[in-house]
Amino acid sequence: MDTYLLHVASTLPHSWLHTMLFITRMGSMLVLITVAIVFACVALFLRRPDLALLMTLSMLSLPSYAAIKMVVHRARPISDMVVQLRLSDYSFPSGHALASLVVYGTLAYVLYHLLPSPWAKISVFFFVLLVALIGFSRVYLQVHYPTDVLGGWLIGAVYLLGIRQFFIFLRRSPSVF
Repeated sequence: MDTYLLHVASTLPHSWLHTMLFITRMGSMLVLITVAIVFACVALFLRRPDLALLMTLSMLSLPSYAAIKMVVHRARPISDMVVQLRLSDYSFPSGHALASLVVYGTLAYVLYHLLPSPWAKISVFFFVLLVALIGFSRVYLQVHYPTDVLGGWLIGAVYLLGIRQFFIFLRRSPSVF
């Protein structure tokens, strides 16, 4: 299935390349760390240390994908983009997929609690779409197999659920904040 879907990705328009490179950068570690820090600072400015803590916790997921890659040892697809970008690490799980789901998912959760109703729902939709596009860009660029992206999202979802449970714990513990 992975090979077939990579083949389908190779038939998609080449004119999408620059857009997909931009989208994939939105899932890079530098961008994700910057987003998490900025929104943690905004939450502190708004006197919401609980939400700032959640954004900080989201960054803890970032190094975990590298450890998983070292255990799984799955080679990347053979593609021109892998060579051009000089990607030499392993493929599973997609760090972009995992980390973008955790950081942008946490951000969506934070904004859902900060913004009024219609804007809260719009922000959640936007970040779900962004995470989906980041995952798609990794397959389009042929730097990951589709199952690498799915695996990254599944592992990221576990982190995100843990962050959500921690937030629920904080809200029930008035002595913490």
